[in-house]
Amino acid sequence: MTHHGIPRRPDGFVLAGGPSARTEAADLTGIRAGLRVFADGAQKIPAVEVDRAKAIAMMSAAWPIQHQQLASMAVVQFLELLPPPEVALPERVAMIDDVAFLRELGSGFFILNRHESAEICWKRVHELAPDDETALLGLVKLSEAKRDITAARQYLHLLKKSSPHSEETWSISMMAGVFAGDTAAVIESGKRLLRLNPGLIKTHNVLADAYRRAGDTTLAEHHKTMAERLTKAMKDPQ
Repeated sequence: MTHHGIPRRPDGFVLAGGPSARTEAADLTGIRAGLRVFADGAQKIPAVEVDRAKAIAMMSAAWPIQHQQLASMAVVQFLELLPPPEVALPERVAMIDDVAFLRELGSGFFILNRHESAEICWKRVHELAPDDETALLGLVKLSEAKRDITAARQYLHLLKKSSPHSEETWSISMMAGVFAGDTAAVIESGKRLLRLNPGLIKTHNVLADAYRRAGDTTLAEHHKTMAERLTKAMKDPQ
């Protein structure tokens, strides 16, 4: 299938009602009406391409707010485009080499807490595109959830190599260090994260605690102070 480069947050796709659209009871009429992938797309390209693009766009809107109902709609549409349903999901996914399709299908399954299915999709993405950030992030999270520390570390190592300039990479690395009790890893990841975004209050707090445990009271106090200043600035921007 052709990759149309659907953006992660398409401008023409709006959740009607703002924050209230996060609920399962959200009225999705406005969402369906607002979906515009291509002007007169159905008349210019095959229907399967239009359906694929719509499903990807739905997931692009669902992911930032973890919208389960919208994700469910997208997953249904994705599955209709896969080979016959009498074939098990791993075999169906193995027949597909469309990275964007599989990436978003995995994301949909993840939002719906169908983690085994998400893992099947993201592992296939990893086979096709070993450096894909979404798949690696997802596989780290799923491995941690299963307490498969070895796999989590392997995927995290690959993520650091492939996406060293991503905040997500160092955020998940920092928290992995927290859970593992690895103070050195927490400090290294936190420092890398703050180079990308110095205004992360949580990261300053995590580093304050890490430096305190490492015996560096000066840096611990520095990050504590930074967190307090940033918090105050958010509450009183004037």
